[in-house]
Amino acid sequence: MTTTFKSITTLIKEADNVIIMAHKNIDLDALGSALCLSSIIKGFNKEPYIGLNKKTNSSAIEKALELVLKNKIDVPIKSKTEILKSIKKETLLIILDTSKSELVEYEEILGKVKNKIVLDHHAVGNKNIKDTKISYINSNLSSTNEIMVGYLKYLNKQISPIIATIMLAG
Repeated sequence: MTTTFKSITTLIKEADNVIIMAHKNIDLDALGSALCLSSIIKGFNKEPYIGLNKKTNSSAIEKALELVLKNKIDVPIKSKTEILKSIKKETLLIILDTSKSELVEYEEILGKVKNKIVLDHHAVGNKNIKDTKISYINSNLSSTNEIMVGYLKYLNKQISPIIATIMLAG
């Protein structure tokens, strides 16, 4: 795992910018891991963007986002149009909580970014995202948040209690 975290860190530091995306109909595992990763990336003096459709049928997601905003935690959520405009030659796309291309929030972005990382805890299936720099999938874990906790430990970093609570709920 240490080698994977070291490689992820290198790719983030070398990137022009970083896009974080999870699956459609985001849940608290995906949101918590995206918020955590966003916080980590900011610590490297990079500006992350979270690709997220704000229209959700989940009151838990709405409450989590309200809590983040109420506590003045900067959450760089961007629409598909904004994400597409932000893509540069050395953009890094990190996909969380899915490895299936058809489940990604904005599938068309996959073909526009050459540097991709997949971090997931679901069993590998058909239609997995191809051409990744790193694909870490561990179906022995209960959540993608567990991967993020491991990454935080590797970096010896902490996150806000609000984001930690959202991760725990996930």
